[in-house]
Amino acid sequence: MRRFDKKKEAAIRALALEKMSSTEMARVLGICPATVRRYLEWFDIPHVGNVWSSRSFNTHPLIGSLRKERMSRGLSLRKFSKRVGYCPSMVGEWERGARRISLDALVNFAQALGFELVLASAEEKRQ
Repeated sequence: MRRFDKKKEAAIRALALEKMSSTEMARVLGICPATVRRYLEWFDIPHVGNVWSSRSFNTHPLIGSLRKERMSRGLSLRKFSKRVGYCPSMVGEWERGARRISLDALVNFAQALGFELVLASAEEKRQ
């Protein structure tokens, strides 16, 4: 059984009446957008959809490799997300390709697993 915070639910309901998107609600409440979406879906709260909500992004092979490495080391999504400093739902969305990942976050992912990302020109790569 999922536990939901009644105060968050009430705040999200009130903001939904103001015609705010889940991203805007998350900013106002200082919580993860995925948490807002979970509340909206769970309690079937009518709301304004996000512009990007219907888009699906392809997972970059590098993200897939980092995910496999995380799992091979026995790191749960929750433990890993604490290590990289993002909420678990956001990390999960990046790993599934449901959300684009920033370069900063990608660097954090790699460093948390002990890797270093290096950008090289095509010429350097040939050598």
